[in-house]
Order: sequence, then structure tokens, then C-alpha cells
Amino acid sequence: MRLLVAAGTLAIGLLLSACGDDRDPGDGTRIDPEPRVSEHVPTSGAGAGAAGSYDLVFESGADVANCIGVVEGVSIEEVLERYGADTGRELDPESDAAYGFSIAAVAVDGGVVTVEPNGFQCSRPKKLQRVADGHPAASVFWNVESDNAFTLVRPGRPPVSVDLYDAFPEMGTPDVTEVGLPKGLQALWQEAGSAEVEPWAAGLAMVEKTTGIVVPREAVEAPGPLYLLR
Repeated sequence: MRLLVAAGTLAIGLLLSACGDDRDPGDGTRIDPEPRVSEHVPTSGAGAGAAGSYDLVFESGADVANCIGVVEGVSIEEVLERYGADTGRELDPESDAAYGFSIAAVAVDGGVVTVEPNGFQCSRPKKLQRVADGHPAASVFWNVESDNAFTLVRPGRPPVSVDLYDAFPEMGTPDVTEVGLPKGLQALWQEAGSAEVEPWAAGLAMVEKTTGIVVPREAVEAPGPLYLLR
């Protein structure tokens, strides 16, 4: 699969550019110029994150393509409204519209987990920043084309978005201090390229470590009502 990374990334990049995606490094949101440990990145104890624990998520169909986000300190209603979900239109999970054009939201202790089957809205830095509205947030996105992103939003700081495949040594891995992540996340980013866990599992552990919120397996496998994204 890794041999397809470059071609897949180029293809999706062209597609997203045509659609006005804002994960382009040219918009000034991709790299945090002064990476440092944030007060929102716990270094031990609850919320420290363990990539191996998230491999369980990938025993379900959730491993194919998804965009999973966490926003601290908000309600389900606020998150769905800011994403532009049509809460008056619940979708059949088996419908074409549900796959790539829908979102579900699950209330957890401390915030909200969002799930977009085959979607990518939560990976867009500016979009996630608007949804968070001053609160910490993070997300991980991946699809069958080998496209992916870990995105981090912190109050008062520029959003950060990194490609988890960049952690693989064969991709010409940059020095970990140059990828724009806070120091508290750099070890997990390197673990994404270790081949010992799915990169997306490492991404979910990064989401947990950033927000202090565990992404429950059931929230990913059966998140509840899916609503059309307008």
C-alpha cells in the first residue's frame, strides 16, 4: 500500500484543491512555527494516549475511510450546527449519501466526538477551528487512497495539519521537530510510521493526548444518527 501513497496523495490533493479545501500549506495553517507543549497536551496519566489501544477500532468497518474528530467543551447541537449538518434529515447508514456526505456526533465526558464515514470535513484546519470556536480540538482522517491527516486546533495558536505517512522512514521522514507538532505528540507521530500499529490508530492516540478525551470504540463503530452535511 505504501507504494501507492505518492500517487494517491497527488490525486486527492488535486481533487481537494478543485473543491476549495483549506488544508493547503499555502494558506498558512499547516505548520505551527513554534512547536511546543501546550497546556492542552497532557504528558502523563489520563488522556496520555496509547496507539495500540486504538487498534481495536479497526476490527470494524471503520478502518476503510473515516474522519474522526474531538472538540472539547461543546455540545452536540453546537457541533452539528457549525459543521452544517441538516439535523432534520437523518440518513439511512446504507445509503450513498451517508457515505461521504454525512456526520454523526456523540457526547462524551468533556466534549463531543464526531464521525464522518468516508468524509474529510473535520480534517480541514479552518473548518475545525470554526467548529471548535475557541476550544481545543483534534481530528484524524484517512481513506482508501492513502490520503490522511492529523489536525490540531488550540486556542490562540495557528492550526496544525500533518500527514501521518510522512512518519514512515521510506517517505524521507523529516526531523520530527520540523513537522510542526507539539513536543508532547512527536513520539506518537513517530509511532505512526513504525508499522507496529495502524497509522490511524496512532492518530487517534494523538487526538486523545491532545484533548484528554478517549474516543470510545462504540462511538466509531455505531455513532448513532447520521445527518446530511450541507
